[in-house]
Amino acid sequence: MRKWSLASRLLIGQLAFLVCLSLGLSLALYHQAEQDSYEETAERMLAVAGTVAADPFVLQAATAPDPSSALQPFARAVMDAAHIDFLTIMAPDRTRFTHRSDDQIGKAYIGSVDQALEGHSFSETYAGTLGPSVRAIVPVLAPDGEVVALVAAGITVDRVAVARNAQLPAVFLTSLSALACGALASYLLSRYLRRTTHD
Repeated sequence: MRKWSLASRLLIGQLAFLVCLSLGLSLALYHQAEQDSYEETAERMLAVAGTVAADPFVLQAATAPDPSSALQPFARAVMDAAHIDFLTIMAPDRTRFTHRSDDQIGKAYIGSVDQALEGHSFSETYAGTLGPSVRAIVPVLAPDGEVVALVAAGITVDRVAVARNAQLPAVFLTSLSALACGALASYLLSRYLRRTTHD
């Protein structure tokens, strides 16, 4: 049986290395795309919740005798306009004034609120009544700085995954392009070695 030439062995070794390198690159790019999707979603939710919390109407309605009657239609309009899954406006004790499902109004909000109660906005990934979601929680502050309500805006993880998956074709195209260029370079080097060493 004829043994493989040095050029052939070098080509096979390089191709194996390039395949492993491309797989590693694909995983790294996939992880980066996922992280970017979550970060972009969290920033968007902070912007939405912050805008709602800063609205004077929200401050006025949250301190009225029946907050839900005014805030629920307002929250639904914001959810539809901003294309988000939920916008929960609640009392400092977690009692919901608004919710995507009317039967959840008056019940306790599920999630972290400690930082918001201290006057700080933050984002998190948490499993609530609609399932795991990326959400932001922002305090509604009275003129004297007192936290009179909280606003939580979020999108479910399933929708974040859709945004991430939209980036996957570019990820795989980048990896395949790198593999193709490396394979071509290895093939040309192999041919050069064959000629130089007379096969």
